[in-house]
Amino acid sequence: MITNILFGSRWLQFPLYLGLIVAQAVYVFFFGVELVHLAKKAATLVEANIMLIVLGLIDVLMI
Repeated sequence: MITNILFGSRWLQFPLYLGLIVAQAVYVFFFGVELVHLAKKAATLVEANIMLIVLGLIDVLMI
């Protein structure tokens, strides 16, 4: 009985994992947008702006 309850309780985590997957997809999209922005404007950006964009990308990776 208790083992069935413990084993069945894993389904309580299912919506949480789905939410994390959606959040991760949003971050992947944001990372791609920022990377394209960096690639398009790399020739015209000053070093400080490039560093800020790269730090933003690192911030997304750390999440």
